[in-house]
Amino acid sequence: MTPFVSIVVFAMAMPGQATAQSSDTTEATTLAQAMSSAPKPGQSTATATVGGQIQDGRTETKSLGVTGALAHTTEKGKVLRFDVDTVYALYRPAADQPSFVAADNQLVSLTYLQAHGERVRLFGMAEWRRDYILDLDYRAWVEGGAGVVAFARGPASAFVGASYSAGREHRGDMKDGSFVMDVGVLQTFNVHLNKVLSFEQWFKGHKDTTDTGNDNYTLNVTFLTKVTKHAGMKISYNLQHDTLHPPTVSATQKQFNFGMQISFSSSAPAPAKP
Repeated sequence: MTPFVSIVVFAMAMPGQATAQSSDTTEATTLAQAMSSAPKPGQSTATATVGGQIQDGRTETKSLGVTGALAHTTEKGKVLRFDVDTVYALYRPAADQPSFVAADNQLVSLTYLQAHGERVRLFGMAEWRRDYILDLDYRAWVEGGAGVVAFARGPASAFVGASYSAGREHRGDMKDGSFVMDVGVLQTFNVHLNKVLSFEQWFKGHKDTTDTGNDNYTLNVTFLTKVTKHAGMKISYNLQHDTLHPPTVSATQKQFNFGMQISFSSSAPAPAKP
């Protein structure tokens, strides 16, 4: 049985565009988040989601997921965002058997995004990731890149970009860890179907240039609906693939998620009087 963890998703909108709901997602997607749910110029947003599950009887499952984000857009449209995402789960197959850790994953990231004209976007990131099932003790890196808005027509828009990152990682079978230098790609597509419903798809991939067998990618598809001014409901499908993994687990992880997210935004500053 796979423990259920409620997580949060986000609606796509560049700074200054209308958005049906400001929200968030997980699994090393911070650049996509910063692009999609950026506050309007001069505003800040805070989002938080806590979800989990407790089951008892034939099997026992206890899981908890916590996601939080703080974001600010300057008057000139520059975005700064801080994200924390953590999931912890215990699973016991039967009452007479011991519990074991089914998930203990964390992601902390800081993202900077700057627009140049109508189409070009420059970005910088610093991230730290841990994944218990993959035997990844930590992976820490800094990343920079650029991309273009492929099209923006009415309620739909798409973005493609490339990046380069450098850092270190340590896995359970390593003594001292290793240096990583990755090339990456990012693609996003979103459409606001109406005033309360949004659809989003994004893909992000990294390939280590120092070890051609070390690469990972994530594909996400999400539907988000606005419930109240500060709350939204979402359904998403997430596919994550890591080529480096213990022999006892699969390289691919699939997740079907749904949950509720709460968000708050500061008021935009009043225009200066002449």
